[in-house]
Amino acid sequence: AGEMRLPARRDTKPESVPFEKVIRVTAGTLVTALTGTMDVLRAEVGDVVFLPANVEHSFMSMGETGTTAVFGMSRVD
Repeated sequence: AGEMRLPARRDTKPESVPFEKVIRVTAGTLVTALTGTMDVLRAEVGDVVFLPANVEHSFMSMGETGTTAVFGMSRVD
């Protein structure tokens, strides 16, 4: 579990981990892009995003204020 903070209009490098992720946006707007697809998920405050294990993705903070989200991960065996 942890907290993710992205400054306004910033993105992350693509990543893939062997864990399922559950992300809840607590401030701002978070966009999740699934690498190699046209799929983009937009989440506002209170929204939850689920990412299966081993799915490559990146995040982007939209808007003027940046984005904060809490997350939990669970290993898939």
